[in-house]
Amino acid sequence: MQIKLWQFALALAVFASIEHTRASSWIQGRGTLQLTTNLENRQVSQEFLEQLVQQSQRAATEFTRPYAERRGIETLDRNAEVVLVRVPLNQLSDALATKAVQSLRNVLETEIQIYRNSLFTYQLVGHDWSLMTEGFRYAQTSVKTPNGLIELSDQLKQPIIRFLVSDTGGKIGYDLIENGKLVEYFRFFEYEEDDSPDSTKYGIQPKRFVWFTPPEERDEDEDPDQPSQTAYFWSSRRQLTDKELQQGYDLVYRLFHEYDAYDPAIDGDYLIGYNGNIDYTKPQRVQNSGFRLGGIYENRDGQLHPKEVGSIPELMRVDYFVFRE
Repeated sequence: MQIKLWQFALALAVFASIEHTRASSWIQGRGTLQLTTNLENRQVSQEFLEQLVQQSQRAATEFTRPYAERRGIETLDRNAEVVLVRVPLNQLSDALATKAVQSLRNVLETEIQIYRNSLFTYQLVGHDWSLMTEGFRYAQTSVKTPNGLIELSDQLKQPIIRFLVSDTGGKIGYDLIENGKLVEYFRFFEYEEDDSPDSTKYGIQPKRFVWFTPPEERDEDEDPDQPSQTAYFWSSRRQLTDKELQQGYDLVYRLFHEYDAYDPAIDGDYLIGYNGNIDYTKPQRVQNSGFRLGGIYENRDGQLHPKEVGSIPELMRVDYFVFRE
């Protein structure tokens, strides 16, 4: 069994990313992963090939693990704002129905009109949290604003996590709300950022933390007076050290695991099959088509063959709500 070096490097790059962290498995994007390389066309050893097949098996097992057992954050490779509410879907949907001008239950495999001020809600099998995500791409929905979430938490008397992530903006953060009150607020940026407009919506003044690149690690054109990382933190229940806050991504992961919560990276784009262009003037079919992972290799009769594996989230139901503008 032989493979060219460029093929091996291609697959190895995939698995290096998979094994780096489960939370940032960007391989779960829409479509099969595509990479290119300019390495020379050479042969690699049998040992490398066996390692490649073993890594493929581990990657496929990780990618297809049961959704009921998953916790944390599935991927950071996106720009998203997701709200998790620790109630059964029926309870969340009943609460939203009192605020909505249109309510549709169990919309999977049906065609619906997507409006700007709208939400999908869903729950995964084996999870206590239900999730809310926009129906209209990148639109801000009134229920998901700070005031809307405070009101919803007070109504349901259960915790709410507002999770924000941007891979293009180098940002991650969360708002933790319980019994109608904000109890913790965190924003972490891979650059300098003024976050005061967001925090003032809650009437708080989070403490600002900044970190600078050490001189020995600084690029020649990097401004030594420009922070390389910025964080804002406020909590009514605990204090964290600079060192803890600088591990911004780990801090968010730990929150999800402490609350037994999971973000599967299912948004409105996924549910209506967005593929780069969409006509919102026409009804859209709501679907659960799953994710795909390419770049997997297997040994069949002494020959190395590429293959693709799929993973379909186990959704209990999907509901849809439209609110006043």
